[in-house]
Amino acid sequence: MSCRHSHCSPETVVDPVQTVYRDVYHPQQVTVVHPIEIVTRHHCVPVRCDVYKYICRDENVGGVESVSEEGHNHEGYDRSTISRKKSAKKSVKSRARSRK
Repeated sequence: MSCRHSHCSPETVVDPVQTVYRDVYHPQQVTVVHPIEIVTRHHCVPVRCDVYKYICRDENVGGVESVSEEGHNHEGYDRSTISRKKSAKKSVKSRARSRK
């Protein structure tokens, strides 16, 4: 289609429309719930606890032994209670000696 004459106007051809997408993003806050279960577990653990039982007895010089239920009964006392009682007696005696 060429035109050799100068009075011919050029012919215009239009292509079909091409679609070009321009994406624009708008942030939208979305709440996301993450459930967490906390389980407190209780465990029984054996812990050593030493208890001392004292048995007091009186011995006679003649070789006869008897267990005394009265008088010097320390049964049921723990070791620290007896030690404190003994140390209290010793401190009273040591004060009395230092005064002399």
